[in-house]
Amino acid sequence: MYYAMLIGASFLFGSQFMVTKAFEKNYGKTVRASLSFSLLYSLFAGVIFFIIKLVSSGTVFNLNPFSLCMAFGLSLVNILSSAIGIKTLALGDIAVYSLFLMLGGMIVPFFAGIVFLKESVSVCNLIGVAIMIIALCLPVFFGKKNKNAGEAQTDGDTKKKTSVFFYVLCVFLFILNGLSSTLSKFNSVREGAALGAEFTFYTYGIQFVISLAAFALTTASGKSDKMQNEEKQPGILFRPVAIGCGAAFGAVNGMAFLMSSVAAEHVVAVAQYPLITGATILFSSLLAFLFYREKPTALQLVQIVISLAATILFMF
Repeated sequence: MYYAMLIGASFLFGSQFMVTKAFEKNYGKTVRASLSFSLLYSLFAGVIFFIIKLVSSGTVFNLNPFSLCMAFGLSLVNILSSAIGIKTLALGDIAVYSLFLMLGGMIVPFFAGIVFLKESVSVCNLIGVAIMIIALCLPVFFGKKNKNAGEAQTDGDTKKKTSVFFYVLCVFLFILNGLSSTLSKFNSVREGAALGAEFTFYTYGIQFVISLAAFALTTASGKSDKMQNEEKQPGILFRPVAIGCGAAFGAVNGMAFLMSSVAAEHVVAVAQYPLITGATILFSSLLAFLFYREKPTALQLVQIVISLAATILFMF
């Protein structure tokens, strides 16, 4: 049952790109747009899971200090990951960016489960992790390199500095994405912690408050506009497409987070997060083909087959 929940969560995580793609097509990938999106989807997710919490267990709230700290940490990590991700993509290759992001979400909680939660690891788990790392590395070593802002520099010293900065940001993303999964796992196994819809509500509620404050500060200062040569767009928050994308992403992301959190109470981290990584690759590739007719390359097909094999191994 809980492995089925993880597969369901992976499907939802894999489908998120369709919503973000629609939002970015209309409003770009700037810091202001990112904060607007975070504000909108956290608002909708917070409202949805507040209602679910009231319906499922009434008005009594478990204001567990540990859970509130974990929710605050998750909220901050989500916002920082989004903001840093925008800058990272402007400097380097998307394949390298994706590698660090997905490896962080898999490896950090994998070892956190072993070191801090004393989880045992099966031979199948180790083989699965090894071949997942191979699958994630394939686009970096054998894929076509994308031109980016950093590579466009003609000055050798500037290009070198840009490259170093890009990898520094990738390391930050590796840690942040790993922390997101780890903090959620730690809360799930903590005795007396707020769980399920309640913890999900806390996480998105706090994220909404932080996003609102950050959006207000950047709007008042105008710094992000000057840095990115963009016009102020306070009206993003009130546009139908933005509101629709926020509502859709909030529902999808929130439900995926809830399913993953519930499963985390029963599935060890050494199996859960590598499984989610592999299954998300599979579903995102499948949905990209079905809805956008993005035909996978030979390299992507190899990556999908390897990810499928790894996903199966994590169940044993």
